[in-house]
Parts: sequence; structure tokens; C-alpha cells
Amino acid sequence: MKIVYQLPADRPDGLYHCLAVARELFFLGHGVEVWSRGDLSRAVEWMYPQGYEVPVRRGVYTGQADWLHLGMFPGAFEDAPATLGRVRLAMDVEMLPLGTSPRDYDPSLRRLSARLALSRFTAERLIDVLGLSSHVVGQGVDFSLLEEDQPTARTRTEPFLLTVVGAGREGGRNDLLAALARLPGAPGLVIVSPKETEGCLAAAKRLGVAQRVEWMADAPRRALVHLYRNAALFVLPSHYEGFGLPALEAMAAGVPVVLTDCGGVWEFARPDHNCRMVPAGRPELLALAIGHLLADAYERRRLSDNGVSDARAFTWRRVAEATLKGLSFVMEESQGVPATLSAP
Repeated sequence: MKIVYQLPADRPDGLYHCLAVARELFFLGHGVEVWSRGDLSRAVEWMYPQGYEVPVRRGVYTGQADWLHLGMFPGAFEDAPATLGRVRLAMDVEMLPLGTSPRDYDPSLRRLSARLALSRFTAERLIDVLGLSSHVVGQGVDFSLLEEDQPTARTRTEPFLLTVVGAGREGGRNDLLAALARLPGAPGLVIVSPKETEGCLAAAKRLGVAQRVEWMADAPRRALVHLYRNAALFVLPSHYEGFGLPALEAMAAGVPVVLTDCGGVWEFARPDHNCRMVPAGRPELLALAIGHLLADAYERRRLSDNGVSDARAFTWRRVAEATLKGLSFVMEESQGVPATLSAP
């Protein structure tokens, strides 16, 4: 099967998912190429320091393909060729935010031949809100990096809490700051986030925790793995997640996890088995869960062991196979042939 990824260069979370799946599809013997109008070289190097085998080219693909994959939704379609003809379009769908109506969504979702949902929660939202079907593919963990020795990584001498917060999750991040303010004896917090919003900085100062928070605007994959390995706890405080990959990666790295009931995390989260879960938007309960785990070494170890064991099932190979299953199903239904993409 010939699958071309035409990806935007300005969405790192969606980019990582697509690059990981494209790589596994390539290893499975399919014709896979990655294209982008922007320069992906730095992003690819950060995400795959060990090397990336799939051809990555700059520009807009024109030629024959079974599928043109347009990246991750929410996102834009401007990187697709202007004239698409009969080519099949696919896109991964991370989430449809709660509290909005169908008219708030990009109508291009309806143009897709295949919608690949990151979780059953997102698939159900697609049906409930838009009446659109999808194929659930999930997400995975790059175990090669987790198992790699990192002798040059800087070791932190003090314990710390860790969170990785994607764009648009400021509400959950503020909840975590409020929880930290309720735990004066807890370790400091490292926040890995695309940007330090003025609102969050102001909230940290207002709550008196600014000196206990370290902000990292971005982190290469090796640096992020090092943070996972050395954190005392990982916290995912989101109000809404299409999947919640950072929490799964933390589990795989052996870190005890506290997260919120925020949708897609149910793909891997098993409360009181591999994580502690609290309702979203309740910083006082988040603080309670963090405090209890920090005080209970046995429970941290139990959750950590179970998390490592459960995370082993979530491989990018499994995601690639689910992606192929979804695309193949659509092709069999349409009984079409590869189409040629015209230049814009």
C-alpha cells in the first residue's frame, strides 16, 4: 500500500504520532513517504535521535498514492494539494473538545475517507456530535528510547513532580499549580509545555509556587525520557484528552502516575491498579492523591510495577496495524484504485 503523509510543521504532538506510525508502516513493507511544506529536519532529529528511516521531503507531494494522510485533527488542511481528484484522504483525530457544537469543527472532517480515532472516547464523540464513523488506532510507546542508556544525561539531585501539557490544556495546568500550593512539603514541579502562558505564570505567582516550578518550553525525546525516569511522580491534570500519551509513556518508564478522568486515558488507565485517578477540575482532590502517593512508597512501587507491565502492550507497531486495518477496510468498501494527486 502506498501511503503519503502530508504533514504540517507546526503541530509537534500530532507530528510525533504520525512519524511513529509512518515509521512502523515503512518497517512493515509499505511504500511510505513523509512530506511537509515546512522544514521537519529539526523536529525529526529531536523525536528520533537514533535516526529516522522514512524518506522526509519538503514540499507538496504529487503522484500516485493509495492514501494521502493529512496529519492530526484538530488541525488544518492547508498543507493538502489544492486539487485532490479522487485520492483517499485520511487523518488521525485526537479529540473533539467538549461543550462545542458541530459547526465549530472543520467541515473538512466530512471529506475524509478514513478518520482514525486515537481512542474509543474520541470515536464515540465523532458519532455523537457529527454522526461520523471512525477506526480506533490508539497510541504507542517508543521502548527503544526507554531502554537506551543515557550516561550523559544531567541528573537532578532533588526529587520532582513532572507534567507534560499540550497546547490548549491551560486549565488543567492551573489545577496542578493550585494542587501544588496545597502541598507545601511536596517536591518542585517540572512543566514541559509548548509555551509558558502569561496566565499560568500569573497563577503560579498568585498561588505562591512560582519558585517551586521549572518551565521547559520543549524537550528532545531523550531529555523527556530522562525526565520520566527520574520523576518522583507524573501528573496529568487535563480537563480533556483524546488519549493522554505522556501519562502512558511515564507508566512505561516506571513512574507512578496521577491523572484525571479526562476521556481518552481510559484506553490504558486502570484506577488503583496502574494509576491514581481523580475527577478533572478538582485541584483539592488532585493534591490529596499526590500527597498520599508521596507518603506511601509501597503504593508507588505497586502502581509503578503494574504500569510498566500494562504499558508493554502499547506499541507503535500495534497502532500501525490498526491503521492498516482501518485503511484497508475503507479500500475494500470503495473498491477503488490508487489516484494521482495534481500539483497545486
